[in-house]
Amino acid sequence: PIPCVPWQSQTSGQYQRRVHGGHDGQIWGLATCPIEGFERYFLTGGYDNVVKLWDADARAVVDTYEFEIPAGQRKGEEIHNCVWSTDGRFIACGTTSSRVYLLTWEADEESGDRRLEVACSHYMPPKDGRETEEVSYLRFSPNGSELAVAHMDSNLYIFTIEDTEDGVNLAPWEPLNHRAAPTHIQWSGDSKFVKTFTRDYEVVHYQVDVEKRRTVFYPYIPDPDHVRWADDPLIAGWDVQGCY
Repeated sequence: PIPCVPWQSQTSGQYQRRVHGGHDGQIWGLATCPIEGFERYFLTGGYDNVVKLWDADARAVVDTYEFEIPAGQRKGEEIHNCVWSTDGRFIACGTTSSRVYLLTWEADEESGDRRLEVACSHYMPPKDGRETEEVSYLRFSPNGSELAVAHMDSNLYIFTIEDTEDGVNLAPWEPLNHRAAPTHIQWSGDSKFVKTFTRDYEVVHYQVDVEKRRTVFYPYIPDPDHVRWADDPLIAGWDVQGCY
């Protein structure tokens, strides 16, 4: 679908829909801005090799970033999901080509204008004899220092976001293999646990040591009296169980 913004007719007073600078392909990525004072902005990512930043008040696109086509790749990137870090510093985008891009939206020192730029990227190659598969889900840790990536190759990847002399870097941890591909992620509020939901409807828990960049499979359900989960819950499990 192409994004449409509701507007009110001056003559009839009825709401209609109008396209304002939409994408040229399917839209799969959506992320809202958490920066104080900029909550009216949101970002969309499409299968047309671009991400667009929207101003909901102005009902218009205010910035567009077109990705460079990676060497050896025949077509542009298809952005499959997006997420904004809780501190507002980074935007992560996952693609169908098994890449993760880390973008910034920072003010220029001279003009003061904010522009979308790629800070770094990481490619997760397929195993020998396997087809390239997509990034299925992204979630930053509550303090924004780690990025968890669910992948259709049945792995969960965790990266530490490093500031180096050469710029920002995504430092990978040891991949966490699942019996079925993980599709959703949730961190605990203190980043000591991470859990995933998989394609075979399994909820998998891991204990996390951020300092050592290690994880250990946790075969139990963490005590809810001691573990508080951050952000949106998984789409299935005790957290979203209804009254039935």
